[in-house]
Amino acid sequence: NSESFIENFMYATKDLKIDFFSFNNYRVKMKFLKNQAITTDDIEFEDLKTINVTMRKIASNIKKNYSNKLEIIMSEWNLNPIPRDFLNDTCYASTNIIKNTIENFDIMDNMIFWTFTENKVGTDIFYGGLGLFTTNNLKKASYNAFLLLNKLGAEIISKGANHIVTEKQGAFQILLYDYEEPKNSNKSKEIQMSISNFTKGNYLITKYYLDESSGSIYDYWKTMGAPKKITEDIYQLLKSREKMNMKVEEREIEEIFRINEVLKTNGIAFYDIKKI
Repeated sequence: NSESFIENFMYATKDLKIDFFSFNNYRVKMKFLKNQAITTDDIEFEDLKTINVTMRKIASNIKKNYSNKLEIIMSEWNLNPIPRDFLNDTCYASTNIIKNTIENFDIMDNMIFWTFTENKVGTDIFYGGLGLFTTNNLKKASYNAFLLLNKLGAEIISKGANHIVTEKQGAFQILLYDYEEPKNSNKSKEIQMSISNFTKGNYLITKYYLDESSGSIYDYWKTMGAPKKITEDIYQLLKSREKMNMKVEEREIEEIFRINEVLKTNGIAFYDIKKI
């Protein structure tokens, strides 16, 4: 397996002065069939928690194995490497991006997602491609996951199994997510938490939601009847559904900000809190 390969490589190169250590990360076990194309039937997913524990172990061993400080690069990662899996188009891919990034960014110098644009293996608008955009350049739910990650601040206030809280220029950013495997597709998640140390005053709270009914054009396309032919009207309607739903409110906060949020399966909520 990949872990044993990396261990063997480190043993063989421990006396060399190398500048960086890079590897790919796809959380799948695949049955390679002779003379046959690999399909989604050949995919078996590793548990993401197990994968991330392995990533931390690998990074720790890399640091111990070499005398000089190396740049550790996850040079290629995604849900899976096969561009024919419809999970790549869904909110499951979004929470996979969120969870993978939040749990691994502190041990990696670079994490390079594969891939930005669709590689056009298929001709349909949705075919399970790996890109953040469809073949006709519509933003998928996975794009919105990176959009929310980009809104986070550099100072981490709190990080847990379903959240991260950051601060940037006096404003707070709260990202909540419910990561569920596809077999748990009907589960929802209630998240309750309190954040203290707010300065008393009025705050503007902007909330973004990413789930099957907000910011996921794949799910909206399905509710339309999954049309194969994309007319200009259909395209413009899908384009309008790229954006996530927002809620905006002004609220006085004494000192503690309390959250009680119920997320849909593989749903994400983002709070941007700025003092007025």
